[in-house]
Amino acid sequence: MSAPRPAWPHVLMLVADALGEPAALRLAERLGGQRRYVPEAAAGSRLAVEAGEDVAAVLADHYGGESIYIPRGPADGVALAEDVRTSNLSANALAGRHRRSVRTIHRLRRRIRGMRDPRQGDLL
Repeated sequence: MSAPRPAWPHVLMLVADALGEPAALRLAERLGGQRRYVPEAAAGSRLAVEAGEDVAAVLADHYGGESIYIPRGPADGVALAEDVRTSNLSANALAGRHRRSVRTIHRLRRRIRGMRDPRQGDLL
């Protein structure tokens, strides 16, 4: 079952709209979490070999000549942040569930703890 489309990052939405959700999910699985150069001519490029000719052609039409970040999945970061904020799981369990490092989980927890509700006053 896939995530609702509005939660998908733009790169994956672009591929999903052109080629379908399976192609977008395949891109995220193969190259997710990486920054890649998108050539203006996709045919025969390294990106075409790794992501597929069809996916590379869609990306080249939109991002040709640029370097882009390819998200890890449909809700890259959204589900992780929500899970870190609401879950009582250990950092190791969260890292395994979301395919991230323990260090990333600790960093995100510190950032979330630093945020506070503006309606709350200071105690001291």
